[in-house]
Order: sequence, then C-alpha cells, then structure tokens
Amino acid sequence: MTDCTELLKILKFISAALLILFSVFFLNLKKGNRLSHRFLAIFFLSRASILLTMLFWEYDLVLKMPNLAYLSTPFLFLYAPMLFFYTDSVTRSDFRFTPVKLLHLIPFVVRGSILFFRYYRYDFDTKLVMLQTGAIYHPVISSPIWLYIQNGVYMVACFTLLYHYRQRIKDNFSALEKLRRDWLNYLLILFFIWKGIFISGYLYGIVDTDAGYTFFQIFIEFSFLIWVCLLIYKALEFPELFRTLPEVKKYQTSPLTDSLIQNYQQRIEICMRDEKLYLNPSLTLKDLAKEAGIPARYISQVLNESVRQKFYDYVNRYRIEESKRQLSDPASNGKTILAIIYDAGFNSKSVFHSAFKKHVGMTPCEYRLLQHS
Repeated sequence: MTDCTELLKILKFISAALLILFSVFFLNLKKGNRLSHRFLAIFFLSRASILLTMLFWEYDLVLKMPNLAYLSTPFLFLYAPMLFFYTDSVTRSDFRFTPVKLLHLIPFVVRGSILFFRYYRYDFDTKLVMLQTGAIYHPVISSPIWLYIQNGVYMVACFTLLYHYRQRIKDNFSALEKLRRDWLNYLLILFFIWKGIFISGYLYGIVDTDAGYTFFQIFIEFSFLIWVCLLIYKALEFPELFRTLPEVKKYQTSPLTDSLIQNYQQRIEICMRDEKLYLNPSLTLKDLAKEAGIPARYISQVLNESVRQKFYDYVNRYRIEESKRQLSDPASNGKTILAIIYDAGFNSKSVFHSAFKKHVGMTPCEYRLLQHS
C-alpha cells in the first residue's frame, strides 16, 4: 500500500507539473484564438493548484504553512466556467468576454470570500488549531452538492453551445465532416464522465478506506492526465480545429427586396441545376457565391427565407436527387451504392444514408429495389 501511496504522490506531482507547462504553452501561443487559449490555461492551472494543495496536505506542509491549506478550494468552482468559456469561444467567432460574463465567476468569488472570513483572516496559531480540530468544516457551506449542481448546469450549457454550433455551420458548408467539433464533443463527454466518476467515488463510499482512496485517486489522476494529453494532441496535430467558424450575420438590415430575393434564387438554382456545383463534395457558400455572382451573405438569406433550408440541406437535396436518378437508371445497375454516393457529391457513407432516409423515407437499397421491381 505504501508503494501505491508513493505512486499516487508521484502521479500528482507529474500531473501538476505538466498542467503548469501546458498552461504556459497556451498562454504564449500566438496562433489561433488567443482568448480561448487563456481559458484553457486557467482551466489547467486550476487543476494544478488543486493537485499541489493535495500534496501540501500529504506531506504535512500545511502545518508549517497554514495559508496553503485551502488556497485551491475556490478553484474547484473555476473548472466548469472555464470549460464553458473555452467551448463558447471556439464555436463562435464573435465571442467577447464582456463584463456580464463575470457573473459566471460568482461561485468562485463566493467560495473564496467564505474561506477568507472563516479561515484566512485569522492569525497563524488560530489557523493551526482550526486545521487540527476541523473547525472550518460546516455541513452546508462545505457540502459538495454545490459543486455537483454547478457541474451539471455547465455540462448542459456546453452541449447546448455545440448543438447551436452544428446548426450554424449548416449555413456555410455542404460537407461537415472536417468542420464539426466532434472532437470537442467527445472531450467534453469524457470530462463530465470523469467528473461523474469522481463525484460517485465520494457519494458511494469508494474512498472510505485507505486502499479504496489510494486506488481511486490513482485512477482519477491517471485518467485526467490522459484526457489532457488528448486535448494537447488535438491542439498540436490539428491546430485548424482551434480556429473559430466565421459567423453569418442575420438579415435585419438587409437591403434585399422580394423581387431581388426571387432573382437571386433563380440564379442560385441555375448554378446548381445546370452547372451541377453540388457534385463538388467540398462545396462551400463562398464557392456558390463566386459562381452565381452574389454576395455570400445574400445567398444565405435567400436560402433561409425563401427556400426555407440551410445551405447544407439545400445542397444535399440536389445530391439526393442525383443519387435517386442513378439508383433508378438501368444503366447504373452495375454501379455499387458506394460509387453512386461519391458520384452524387457526398464524401461520407453515413451522411449519405442519413440524408437519403430523411428525404426519401427509405434506405438506398430499398429505393433501388423498388425502382427495378
């Protein structure tokens, strides 16, 4: 058990050192969204401060330096807001850290203020007595329920941001595979699963014994370190994922009249129908705008207000019609469905099957059999 305890201490020290190193890296990173990098750095530093405080307790340093005892406690309430700010800033190019966002820091400030009045305002000897007697503990104030509630609220908020992000990119791109923040979605899921396991360990008494506490903490620290390494890997290997998507402005001040919208719609349909731009699997709103000679923001407005479709769905509608034509054409009997998928402009089998069933109400195989029966 002693070996495991020492392993846990080493793991905490390594994790804290790496988190501080990663924080410095992100704070000095010039490329990409620098504000997002700062949120991530604060997130890492919060975790590092908690690990260091745990080490101060385990090596009895708090009895020599009582001010270290609860220094990191407020940072427990900084995790979730920083992850929320990070998610918000990488999914919205118009993100600004306005004064109203400081309201997210209220739990952090409140916990810090409580610690000051209940502990830090006292002298050295009084703090020692409080540490030895546990006088600082309060059943309501010290309850972890506040942390659980905060994490739950921010978990919902982060995934809501990602949902709205997916809706926005459909206004700009016809193929979403390279643009979706699925990596961020998975990392958020893993983080909140990690938090759930962490919370469950204390709720269900897993940490009540020395052995249980040690093995549970080893798992927690090791899994968090892997999560951080995955995030850093994404940042270094695919830096383009850390750039934000250009925001599409809304149309309240648009100068387009009804007749001009109709004219633009006809020009768009000519490009799609005659030029078959939809066959380009990487077609973007800018590509269509260039071909049609219409500003991109107006194309988005025409599709949303007149056609009642987002750019992504509008292009896929043409691709579905093309695939239907090929599936029902006797001359294409020798072609596999996979070949038809790519010929129609899709670059993903799963996206094609999902879109086809949504528009046609049956699978491509069922449609082909129906047409040739």
